[in-house]
Amino acid sequence: MNKYIALLIMMTVVIDASASTNYLANGSFEQTFTDNYGQTVDASIDGSSAYGSGATATAYMPSWSADANWGYASNPNAAGTANPWGENYGLTVASDGNIAYGARGNNGSYFDIHQNTGAQAAEGDTVTLTLDTIALSGDYGVNAWLNIYVQFLGDSQAQLVYVNTPQDVWTAQSLQVVVSAGQAGKDVRVQLQGAGVHVDNVRLEIETPPTNYVVNGSFEQSFTDGYG
Repeated sequence: MNKYIALLIMMTVVIDASASTNYLANGSFEQTFTDNYGQTVDASIDGSSAYGSGATATAYMPSWSADANWGYASNPNAAGTANPWGENYGLTVASDGNIAYGARGNNGSYFDIHQNTGAQAAEGDTVTLTLDTIALSGDYGVNAWLNIYVQFLGDSQAQLVYVNTPQDVWTAQSLQVVVSAGQAGKDVRVQLQGAGVHVDNVRLEIETPPTNYVVNGSFEQSFTDGYG
């Protein structure tokens, strides 16, 4: 009796269903802190605000750099007065959580913060920065500006081209970089600068291309069949 042996090859694919990692800490600016002027911003207190540091201050937004240019974190209230000046210029809600970060434009202020994530990517990985922004017509209007950078320390940086319309509505922004050989293995830093604009829900994610475990899956290899 001929015996046929069937070889069953079992392939197990493991799918990671967990949420993508955000390599930025405090990307929604929700952590409570008190600035050098005694002002405290708190996610549970509507209308609270605090400077990112200002001039020579040493207390600033947790996980982010000092901001010597009078940027501030605010928990806006329905009246839109969540800012150090107690003025109403239209920010009434954050896009994620309760706190957003920004700076006045019409009084000459701007914000400039960065965070070195310590994350590194390999060549061919995709680094994606996403955030929500809002330009306020009651502040700097069409003069609102924002610089968004993904920096590979010691190599190069990519910049998002920002358009300040529509105004008075939270708008999603995205910047993607396919990592080059020169950028690979470099610490990734995010820098945000702007005036008349607030930012929120800032995320930095790194995606590695999936591995194809099938050899010659596109059937591109040359071969000669049994008939020559």
